[in-house]
Amino acid sequence: MKHVLFISHSKRGAHFYQDASARYRCIFPAEHLNACGITAHVVHVSQIHQLDLNNYSHLIAHRPQDSYRVRQYLKKARKAAVQCIVDFDDLLFHPEITPESPAVLSGSMPLREARRQARLYRKALLRFDRCWASTQPLAEELRKAHPGAQIDVFYNKLPARWPYLTALIPAKERLAHKIIRYLPGTSHHRHDFAKIEQALAGILHKNPDITLEIVGPLDCDESQFPETQLQRQAFVTFEELPAIIASSWVTIAPLQNNRFNQCKSGLKFWESGILAVPVVSSPSHDINRCANAGLITGISADNIDEITSQLSDPEQYARLCDAARTKAQESVFTSENPDGRLQNLKLENHIKSRLTEQKTEEERFKYYSNQQLKMTAHFGPDWPATILNPTHSQYQTARELWLAETEFHTDDIQQLNIKAKALTEAARQQKTNRILRKARKLIRTPGLFFKDALAKRL
Repeated sequence: MKHVLFISHSKRGAHFYQDASARYRCIFPAEHLNACGITAHVVHVSQIHQLDLNNYSHLIAHRPQDSYRVRQYLKKARKAAVQCIVDFDDLLFHPEITPESPAVLSGSMPLREARRQARLYRKALLRFDRCWASTQPLAEELRKAHPGAQIDVFYNKLPARWPYLTALIPAKERLAHKIIRYLPGTSHHRHDFAKIEQALAGILHKNPDITLEIVGPLDCDESQFPETQLQRQAFVTFEELPAIIASSWVTIAPLQNNRFNQCKSGLKFWESGILAVPVVSSPSHDINRCANAGLITGISADNIDEITSQLSDPEQYARLCDAARTKAQESVFTSENPDGRLQNLKLENHIKSRLTEQKTEEERFKYYSNQQLKMTAHFGPDWPATILNPTHSQYQTARELWLAETEFHTDDIQQLNIKAKALTEAARQQKTNRILRKARKLIRTPGLFFKDALAKRL
């Protein structure tokens, strides 16, 4: 049987696992296909020349911009009778809405450059006759942009291993510390955070027992907040997030209400909800799809005191935590409910589960946490991409270790923890394709290049 190939066009290059979009649309679905007994690979577009496309039945191109390289691999794929699909998870292909894009609103990309890139996304989109989208509103936008194409929606989901990367923390313990966490992921969310900045500051001033922690890059007016109640944490890898989220009282996900954001996925809900942490979020189509008592939308200055009181009541808070976890479980890849991509690719008859046979929650936690430790200690936090990328130099070694059953002694765990922490810290510091990105920025937007360079010197 031939394989399935996901192609990431992430601007992070070979380090595409560090890109949230590539994880959700390439890595996680490929993990699930492999768990169902169907071989799926994930490579960056810069690595595709190392593959023989005759070995694949399907090719899924994630967020391509039109280029000579895209045209060449599509030509080769079609010659090899490979079915080609394009996958979008953001509204990137409409030049007219680029003023609403986070990169433009945050000031990190000039409008002219955003429009140029949108035209390249649109041109690449039109080269495919099958499209996948992550949300229903995005599918509607694809239908407008490419009326003749077959459009299918497959919601973002977490891999089966992710909920077991950290232990759940009892609601009572989290309620005793009351940490509100905001996890922006990128520096493009200043305008989103501004929606609730004053309201959050008001909460902290009224409640000295509440702390706000911002995890990741975000420029905000820190002077509004009580100094002792605002904490900052630098960028962390995706695999470190569960432990951070799990100790939260509540997480927040503010977004401006515009056409771009209405097409976005509600992933901030299930990343927290699966760890029994309630979420306060701006409403959107995909967030509304996840409606439950542990997901609070429509926060404003008028109701923020009421919401704070609700989250502070032990009985109500425990109920919200349980509701969030129950609903978020629908957004995890499982063998019991195979993903719709299998049917879409006509592969449902080839399912042969390779998932672990562990039955209890305790057994699953042990299995996945041990797997995470050994793989990170040997290959770093990007290991899920390594075992899926046949062009990676450590592909075979990583897969052999990944599939091997391992029992750890106390001394083994201590040594593996040391190695895993060192490789994780190295991943945090990594500057992916820095020279190439800077060169492109200088050529395309010299004004912004020198502005950023000057800002870093001051």
